[in-house]
Amino acid sequence: MTTTMLTLVKDIVTGANGSNPDDLTNVNNTLYFTATDGTNGKELWKSDGTAAGTVLVKDIFTGINSSNPYNLTNINGTLYFVATDGTNGRELWKSDGTAAGTVLVKDIFTGINSSSDPNILTNINDTLYFVATDGTNGTELWKSDGTTAGTVLVKDINIGANGSDPGSLTNINGTLYFSATDGTNGDELWKSDGTAAGTVLVKDINGAGGSNPRDLTNVNGTLYFSATDGTNGKELWKSDGTAAGTVLVKDINIGANGSDPGNLTNVNNTLYFTAYDSTNGYELWKSDGTAVGTVLVKDIFTGDSSSDPGSLTNINGTLYFRATDDTNGNELWKSDGTAAGTVLVKDIFTGAGSSDPGSLTNVNGTLYFSADDGTNDNELWKSDGTAAGTVRVLDINPGSASSNPSGLTYINGKLYFSATNGENGTELFFINNNDNIPSRLTNPSDDVFNIKSQEKNVKTKLEITLTGCSSNLLNELGLFTVDDDKGTINGIAPGAEGYAKAALERSRVIFSVIVNAPNGLDSNNFSSLLELNSEEKFRFILVKNSTFDAVKTGATSLTELLFSSVSTQKITDLGDDGFSLSWRDGSGDSATDFSNLVVKIKQTTKSLTLGTNLQGKSQGEVIDLREAKQSVTANFSVHREAAFNNFVGFYQVADENGGIDTNGDGKADVLTGQAGYIQAALSKRVAGIDLSVSNQGAASYSGVFQPGAIFAPFIIVNGSPDALLDSNPNNDPAIYFPFLGANSDQSDHIRLLGNNTFGFEDVANGGDRDFNDIIVKVNLTAIA
Repeated sequence: MTTTMLTLVKDIVTGANGSNPDDLTNVNNTLYFTATDGTNGKELWKSDGTAAGTVLVKDIFTGINSSNPYNLTNINGTLYFVATDGTNGRELWKSDGTAAGTVLVKDIFTGINSSSDPNILTNINDTLYFVATDGTNGTELWKSDGTTAGTVLVKDINIGANGSDPGSLTNINGTLYFSATDGTNGDELWKSDGTAAGTVLVKDINGAGGSNPRDLTNVNGTLYFSATDGTNGKELWKSDGTAAGTVLVKDINIGANGSDPGNLTNVNNTLYFTAYDSTNGYELWKSDGTAVGTVLVKDIFTGDSSSDPGSLTNINGTLYFRATDDTNGNELWKSDGTAAGTVLVKDIFTGAGSSDPGSLTNVNGTLYFSADDGTNDNELWKSDGTAAGTVRVLDINPGSASSNPSGLTYINGKLYFSATNGENGTELFFINNNDNIPSRLTNPSDDVFNIKSQEKNVKTKLEITLTGCSSNLLNELGLFTVDDDKGTINGIAPGAEGYAKAALERSRVIFSVIVNAPNGLDSNNFSSLLELNSEEKFRFILVKNSTFDAVKTGATSLTELLFSSVSTQKITDLGDDGFSLSWRDGSGDSATDFSNLVVKIKQTTKSLTLGTNLQGKSQGEVIDLREAKQSVTANFSVHREAAFNNFVGFYQVADENGGIDTNGDGKADVLTGQAGYIQAALSKRVAGIDLSVSNQGAASYSGVFQPGAIFAPFIIVNGSPDALLDSNPNNDPAIYFPFLGANSDQSDHIRLLGNNTFGFEDVANGGDRDFNDIIVKVNLTAIA
């Protein structure tokens, strides 16, 4: 069984309000969109699919005001859009994805209360064409190369202030076709090569009355459109760019009323469209450009009633659309161009009710869309063209509420969209678009776990949550990878000589479990998110009353490693909720009591917690912000169970080993264990993060970490930094770091209790090993 994994990219506006992402646009495999974060108004954002990489590009209209970007358009790798900065009105902007590179292209209609209102942004041979008004010439055709000087009026078609109101800008083999009125001929078909001289009327189809060309569509280099010539009503036309070659294809609904062609769609160089005749109503038609070859595909809703086909979409040469027949309501259909091959795909909302398929999108040959099945309301669906293969992807907003997915945009294997899950408001989500997404966590053999997948190199995240602890030992939980379902490592079987050492070398820390929590702190529900490769096999391991680091240094014996067995661990399959692991560490009297440590392991779609890249590695009780691009706000929750008035702070280190860069060249100059390390560490202390709390009390603090660095916590026992920097060594308090070599007793004094959660021991040589003398939990948020 495979499971589609839903990921909330970022909760931009925390809580139920939502940031309402819109105008999702792919530019060079980066997703751009508009959103509001509750502080800056509706502005331009971008995302690489991670929470840290989902950021405000620029606050164009500063403050709570909104620049309201729209018409996001990719022109040769540059994003163009329309926005207002509060000074220039609604004008043309562009962005390279940086704040500095997000700039006004040109103030076409100058003045704060004047807007050129650029619209219908269209790429013709990597030149941007659009319609706008400069306040003098009315709404006319413009073009831009991205520079102020290169943003120019193409032609004042309707001379003077009235404007020609160009519409339906369409690229046909590098020539721009559009509709416009010159004040004489009415709304007619025009074309342009980008010059004033080359911007000409193609044909005056209907004299002064205007033929109103619409739905301009390229089919194999021929322009198709709807228009009226004043005699036949609105019908299907085509053009080769000449007056003589601009002709009525067929008078479908004979007479002056017209067939009102719409939804023109190219499928394998055949034009499909919807049209009306007095016999069949609005139905599906196709055309090869001849009158004879312009035919009704099928009368879906038989008789003069209409099936009203809509959302015509080409999926690998098959036409998908929504329509209603006399039985099933508005549902998903497909067609191969024949009556027999035009069929209902699936009656999603069974009976006369309608599923109302929407947002039909081709994602690597699979149709994704939104629909309502009558039970789960409007959710994300997909179809392979069969009834069995037309399924709801996920019930994003569980139950009868709607997630209302919209803006489906495919980038690098991820399908992005805007939706609400009922908790976060309308935010940005993605799913991985394939059926090879890692399956659920499995336990195929004894105590060996695996994440099954049909595809290699897929990453899957696990959430491990503490749900119970009755032990009087302060244990540390970890996992290690193995080579097969028997748990062997490099040919060494579990229990054999050398196995414990081999497992230790592959181990990673999940968290330690404190026994005596300070008042107000619930140690249950501490959790850790970690990422594993597909098909990776692993076992869990416990260090009794010590740490993996202590075992690695020899301070604790290998015999204190507790491997799973029938006498030490019980595994409970929780179905879709993962597994429960219950440990017996020998601290109790009962041989059947497995409540000493209980955790739940579950596959998750949550984003990895910011700052945790090194947590789980040896001496990895640090915050790693090397991949962060913006400053990071840190909110600290501090608790204490200790007699000493301890001080906790953070300092910047140059590498994973705790070395300190003192001359700014990015390399470690002072290493752990060397003279002057304490002074160097305090010189790199993060200003404004000074954490302390009264005994059995709780306190909250906030601070800011800069991006691109590693930050390590330290504890000063019953003292402060000033006491260590006053040049009087006789009253220096003890100070301890995550790096054992930096500690005077070479012992562990900081443990990982969960993601970005640290427990401190304030007494030398391990003291009472309770690691609750101060507990600091950090919540990190990238500053947009």
